[in-house]
Amino acid sequence: MPPQLCFSFLPPDPTLPIPLSIVITSAISSMPEAVSTAETATDGEPSTPLSLLRAVTEVQERRISIWREYDDAFDQFLDPAQSSSTSAPAPVNGSQNNDSSSTTTNGRGCAGCSTTTVPLSSRLLAQILQLTTQALIECGHRLRAIQTELSHSTHPELATLVDRIQSKENALLRNVVQRDQLRKTIYKPDSPNDLDRDNNDSQTETLAQLETTIDEIRSDITELMQDVYAESLDLQQ
Repeated sequence: MPPQLCFSFLPPDPTLPIPLSIVITSAISSMPEAVSTAETATDGEPSTPLSLLRAVTEVQERRISIWREYDDAFDQFLDPAQSSSTSAPAPVNGSQNNDSSSTTTNGRGCAGCSTTTVPLSSRLLAQILQLTTQALIECGHRLRAIQTELSHSTHPELATLVDRIQSKENALLRNVVQRDQLRKTIYKPDSPNDLDRDNNDSQTETLAQLETTIDEIRSDITELMQDVYAESLDLQQ
C-alpha cells in the first residue's frame, strides 16, 4: 500500500499557491476511465469478484485516512489555536468501516502527522491540497483497475457499482474544493481587500448549498458501500 500522507512538516514551495479549482480540475481530468487489468493482478493469479470487492473497501478506507488528514490541515489553517488531535471526524467517503486504529496509533495517519501547532499558510495549504489530490487520484486509478477486472469477471454487473462509487468520489472532491476555497475567502482572506462584504450574504448562501451537496454525495457513497458489503456477503454464500 502507498505510504500515508504526512502534512505537518512540509517545506514551503515557492511555486505555490495554485488556485485550488485549477489543481482539482486538472487532476480529475487526468484520471483514466479504465486501466489495464494487469495493475490489479497479484503474483499472476486472477482475482475473484469477492477479492475485488474487498479491494474496493480497502481503497475507500484509504480515502478516509487521506480526507481526515486534509480536513485536519484545513481546520488548522482556519483556526490554528484548535488542536486537531481533540477531534475525530467521521468518515467522509461513505465507508461503513469507522475503525481509526490504523490512522491513530502507527504515526502514519492524521494523529501521527497533524499534531503540530505551527500555523499553516495559504501557500502550504495549496501544497497540501496538491498532495491530497494526488493521493485521491491514485485511489481513483486503483478503483478503475478494479472496475475493469470486474467487467471481465463472472459478475460483470459489479463493475457498474464501482463506476458509480468513483463518479461520486470525483464529485465529492470537486465540491469539497469549491467549498473550502469559499471558506478560505470568507474566513481567511489573503488581504482585507479580498473580503467583499457586499457579497458576503451571497457567499454564505453558496457555502451552505455546497455543504448540502457534499452531505448528499457522502450519503450516496454510504449507500453504495452498503451495496458493496451486501454483494460481498452474497458472494461468500
